[in-house]
Formats: sequence, structure tokens, C-alpha cells
Amino acid sequence: MLVSLIGYFGGQVLPHEWLRSFGVAPIAIGIKKLFAKRDDHIKRASTGTLDVATVTVVNGADNIGIYTPLFAVSDAPRVVVLVAVLYVLLAAWCVAGYLIHRQKAVAYTLQRWGH
Repeated sequence: MLVSLIGYFGGQVLPHEWLRSFGVAPIAIGIKKLFAKRDDHIKRASTGTLDVATVTVVNGADNIGIYTPLFAVSDAPRVVVLVAVLYVLLAAWCVAGYLIHRQKAVAYTLQRWGH
């Protein structure tokens, strides 16, 4: 969210005509990676803390690609509403996850296979 808010401040400096084209960048990068040939293979199957952290950061990149252009073309009240809605929905997902893991069947499965 903080990285995307930089887009808001960039939107105050750059002309909006330029900002509209920034939303195309994540799509272009994705298409390029889709057609790029990869010769390297996964060399290990274990997952460590660094692997999990890397996946977490990479999964957040799509949010940065979406929110940065959105914040850049928005005014301050709209950005406040967008951030507030994001955090309210994040809280709702956290509550839903908490309630789901309290179900006996789910708790048993997590206890049995979670480690």
C-alpha cells in the first residue's frame, strides 16, 4: 500500500495523459514473460523462509501494478476511501479465516497436516 501511495504523489506532479499509459505496463510485462523461454528448472523442492518471503513479495506486485495508477489519477478523498475500503475488507478476510479455522473439521485437518 505504501509503494502504491507513491503513485498518488507522482500523480500530483506528472500530467494525467502520461499516467494513463502506466496501467498498460503490468500487462506488457506479463505478456513478455508469457512468451519468454525459460531454460532454468527448479533445483530444489524445499521451501524456506526466504522462498516464502519471495513469493509473498511477488504476489503483491500485481496490487502495486493496479493501485499505483489508480491512486495517481485520484484525488485525496478518493484515495482515503480506497485505502479505508481495502483495510475493512482485509479485516473481514482475517475474521473469516479465524472463524473457518475454528470449525472442527478444518481444525483437525490443519492440526494433522499443518506442520
